[in-house]
Amino acid sequence: MQPDFEAETVLPLASMPLNEVGQCFSVLRRPAGLSAGKMGCVLKFTVKEIDPSTGEAEEEGYEDEYQLEDVEVAGSDYSRPLLLGNFRGTWEQLEPGSEREDDYGLGPRENLQDTVETVMAIL
Repeated sequence: MQPDFEAETVLPLASMPLNEVGQCFSVLRRPAGLSAGKMGCVLKFTVKEIDPSTGEAEEEGYEDEYQLEDVEVAGSDYSRPLLLGNFRGTWEQLEPGSEREDDYGLGPRENLQDTVETVMAIL
Protein backbone atom coordinates (compact mmCIF):
# COMPACT_ATOMS: atom_id res chain seq x y z
CA MET A 1 0.00 0.00 0.00
CA GLN A 2 1.31 3.44 -0.88
CA PRO A 3 0.57 6.32 1.51
CA ASP A 4 -1.31 9.28 0.00
CA PHE A 5 1.09 12.08 0.91
CA GLU A 6 1.00 15.38 -0.97
CA ALA A 7 4.06 17.52 -1.69
CA GLU A 8 3.58 20.69 0.36
CA THR A 9 6.92 22.40 -0.31
CA VAL A 10 10.02 21.48 -2.28
CA LEU A 11 13.42 23.04 -1.61
CA PRO A 12 15.39 22.24 -4.77
CA LEU A 13 19.15 22.27 -5.14
CA ALA A 14 20.05 25.10 -7.52
CA SER A 15 23.22 23.45 -8.81
CA MET A 16 25.42 20.47 -8.00
CA PRO A 17 28.76 20.41 -9.82
CA LEU A 18 30.44 17.13 -10.70
CA ASN A 19 32.01 15.24 -7.74
CA GLU A 20 30.29 17.40 -5.14
CA VAL A 21 27.52 16.63 -2.65
CA GLY A 22 24.25 18.51 -2.37
CA GLN A 23 20.89 18.26 -0.65
CA CYS A 24 17.32 18.96 -1.62
CA PHE A 25 14.26 18.60 0.58
CA SER A 26 10.56 17.87 0.21
CA VAL A 27 7.94 18.62 2.84
CA LEU A 28 4.98 16.27 2.60
CA ARG A 29 1.51 16.75 4.00
CA ARG A 30 0.30 13.53 5.54
CA PRO A 31 -3.26 12.39 5.02
CA ALA A 32 -5.75 12.32 7.87
CA GLY A 33 -5.44 9.28 10.09
CA LEU A 34 -2.63 6.78 10.12
CA SER A 35 -1.23 6.06 6.69
CA ALA A 36 1.51 3.45 6.36
CA GLY A 37 3.27 1.66 3.52
CA LYS A 38 6.05 2.14 0.99
CA MET A 39 6.43 5.25 -1.11
CA GLY A 40 8.50 5.41 -4.29
CA CYS A 41 11.05 8.22 -4.62
CA VAL A 42 12.43 9.68 -7.83
CA LEU A 43 15.12 12.36 -8.07
CA LYS A 44 14.41 14.60 -11.06
CA PHE A 45 17.14 16.86 -12.37
CA THR A 46 18.46 18.75 -15.39
CA VAL A 47 21.80 17.70 -16.87
CA LYS A 48 23.83 20.51 -18.40
CA GLU A 49 27.09 20.34 -20.33
CA ILE A 50 30.04 22.38 -19.03
CA ASP A 51 31.99 24.54 -21.46
CA PRO A 52 35.62 23.39 -20.92
CA SER A 53 37.06 26.76 -21.94
CA THR A 54 35.02 28.84 -19.47
CA GLY A 55 33.94 26.22 -16.92
CA GLU A 56 30.38 27.58 -17.14
CA ALA A 57 27.26 25.47 -17.61
CA GLU A 58 25.41 25.79 -20.88
CA GLU A 59 21.96 27.37 -20.80
CA GLU A 60 20.18 24.38 -22.28
CA GLY A 61 20.14 20.93 -20.74
CA TYR A 62 18.01 17.82 -20.71
CA GLU A 63 15.70 16.44 -18.05
CA ASP A 64 16.66 13.18 -16.39
CA GLU A 65 15.59 11.21 -13.34
CA TYR A 66 17.07 8.66 -10.96
CA GLN A 67 15.06 6.06 -9.06
CA LEU A 68 15.88 6.20 -5.33
CA GLU A 69 15.16 3.64 -2.64
CA ASP A 70 11.55 3.42 -1.49
CA VAL A 71 10.71 5.16 1.75
CA GLU A 72 8.74 3.06 4.21
CA VAL A 73 6.31 4.88 6.48
CA ALA A 74 5.24 3.00 9.62
CA GLY A 75 3.02 3.80 12.57
CA SER A 76 6.09 4.55 14.67
CA ASP A 77 6.91 7.48 12.35
CA TYR A 78 3.88 9.29 13.77
CA SER A 79 5.09 9.21 17.37
CA ARG A 80 7.98 10.76 19.19
CA PRO A 81 9.82 8.81 21.87
CA LEU A 82 9.33 10.04 25.40
CA LEU A 83 12.44 9.71 27.53
CA LEU A 84 11.64 9.11 31.17
CA GLY A 85 14.27 9.83 33.78
CA ASN A 86 12.55 7.65 36.38
CA PHE A 87 10.57 4.87 34.71
CA ARG A 88 9.61 3.15 37.98
CA GLY A 89 8.23 6.40 39.44
CA THR A 90 6.22 7.10 36.29
CA TRP A 91 4.91 3.51 36.26
CA GLU A 92 3.76 3.79 39.86
CA GLN A 93 1.89 7.04 39.09
CA LEU A 94 -0.35 5.31 36.54
CA GLU A 95 -4.01 4.79 37.38
CA PRO A 96 -4.76 1.31 38.81
CA GLY A 97 -7.22 0.70 35.94
CA SER A 98 -4.43 0.91 33.36
CA GLU A 99 -2.85 -2.31 34.64
CA ARG A 100 -4.15 -5.79 33.91
CA GLU A 101 -3.12 -8.89 35.79
CA ASP A 102 -4.11 -12.47 35.04
CA ASP A 103 -2.92 -16.03 35.72
CA TYR A 104 -2.18 -18.46 32.92
CA GLY A 105 -1.40 -22.14 33.15
CA LEU A 106 1.32 -23.14 30.70
CA GLY A 107 1.77 -26.71 31.82
CA PRO A 108 5.07 -28.54 31.32
CA ARG A 109 7.07 -27.48 28.25
CA GLU A 110 9.95 -29.09 26.38
CA ASN A 111 12.20 -26.02 26.22
CA LEU A 112 12.32 -22.24 26.49
CA GLN A 113 11.36 -21.69 22.83
CA ASP A 114 8.22 -23.79 23.26
CA THR A 115 7.33 -21.81 26.40
CA VAL A 116 7.80 -18.47 24.63
CA GLU A 117 5.62 -19.57 21.70
CA THR A 118 2.89 -20.69 24.11
CA VAL A 119 2.94 -17.36 25.96
CA MET A 120 2.81 -15.46 22.63
CA ALA A 121 -0.19 -17.52 21.52
CA ILE A 122 -2.03 -16.73 24.77
CA LEU A 123 -1.36 -12.99 24.56
